[in-house]
Amino acid sequence: MPARDVAAERLELLDWKRRIFDLYRGVRADDDPARAWRTWRAVRDDLIANHPQSPVDEPRRGHVSPSYFEYDPAARVRAEVVPLKLEQQRHAARGILIVVDDQDPQTTSLLH
Repeated sequence: MPARDVAAERLELLDWKRRIFDLYRGVRADDDPARAWRTWRAVRDDLIANHPQSPVDEPRRGHVSPSYFEYDPAARVRAEVVPLKLEQQRHAARGILIVVDDQDPQTTSLLH
């Protein structure tokens, strides 16, 4: 693939990410959850149908559209996000990263 095409694809991917980040930022800032949900749907539908980095390949974009449940305020989940302090240890001999959740020591992840 020519360098110009690679650069163009990377810029398109950055544009996709920026639009998604902007979408979520706007949805979180909207004080009307139903309107935020409609906005989320409309923007995602447009991105999937028209953006070069759509996860749907171009020949199928005209025939594929996401399906959603209708908005239901009773299905909303509100949660508090709490920072998690992780303790990391690297096992030098094997290059394994051990991550221990300090709030639940039984939760340990091993990463190669």
